[in-house]
Amino acid sequence: MRILHVGTWVVPTEVVLAIEIVIAVCCVIAVFNILSNLYIKGNAAKLHSATLPLSARCEEQGTSLQGRRDTFKEYIEFLDLQKVHRCSRSVLSGAERDEIKYLIKYSEINYDVDSLERIDFCVDFLTDLSNFQKDMMALSGEIKQHVPLFVCVFASKKRMAYTVCNADIALSKFKNPRFTFLYISPAGQSRRKFRVQISESVLRNIQTEISARLCKTGYSKAQRGAMTNDLREAIKRRDNYTCCICGNSVLNEPNLLLEVDHIIPISKGGKQRQVIYKHFAGDVIEPRAINNYYLKKEP
Repeated sequence: MRILHVGTWVVPTEVVLAIEIVIAVCCVIAVFNILSNLYIKGNAAKLHSATLPLSARCEEQGTSLQGRRDTFKEYIEFLDLQKVHRCSRSVLSGAERDEIKYLIKYSEINYDVDSLERIDFCVDFLTDLSNFQKDMMALSGEIKQHVPLFVCVFASKKRMAYTVCNADIALSKFKNPRFTFLYISPAGQSRRKFRVQISESVLRNIQTEISARLCKTGYSKAQRGAMTNDLREAIKRRDNYTCCICGNSVLNEPNLLLEVDHIIPISKGGKQRQVIYKHFAGDVIEPRAINNYYLKKEP
């Protein structure tokens, strides 16, 4: 075995030769990588035509996403969905049990149309981004069928489709925002965190929660607003001015004060004129053809 002296180091010449071979191979790979990417760039128009209609769809999707990306970031910032929230241990545990509830509570999300519209936009953006990335993977596969073998081997698989479609490569590196609940004990010796990735599914769950609350609020306002003096008087006449709970009436007690109430509370879905064929007798509900109101004596 031949020995090569390098300063105070004694290195076998076989090791030096192996290092030189590795360096040479790396250089060759780098050169072929550059040449392959240049080939893709120089033939982008031809490859775009050869992979229609998928390439056209990807190009359109990429242009749309690039135009909406800044708005997505702006809305996420407005809703305060990308931050580290210092909290108590109980809040962190609650977030682990019900992340949607605690995300809404400790972000700037409100139960209003404005927040819902922003979340709708973010959901659409992430959905389109996911579909775009899948299509770009499929496009890379199609491009490989139209390029030389050395290009297939050495070209950047991810960059290939983005070059052909003239799309921003940053879309392939997009990372979802994260909301972090962080607990640090008073002495600083204990530390726990719970991260929620603001994914499409998380935003859809928030979307559903807000929509349900908005529908319920709007429904309740409509039902309560539908009660008129004429309707109230009609209900009293229908029930013979008699309390459906205790049976007392103005015939027995002229000064009896009666009020109209829902059999099924509005908060639980009670409707203004839904016929349910029931009335109250004490604590028992008995069949009787009436609508969703009944008379009861004021407490």
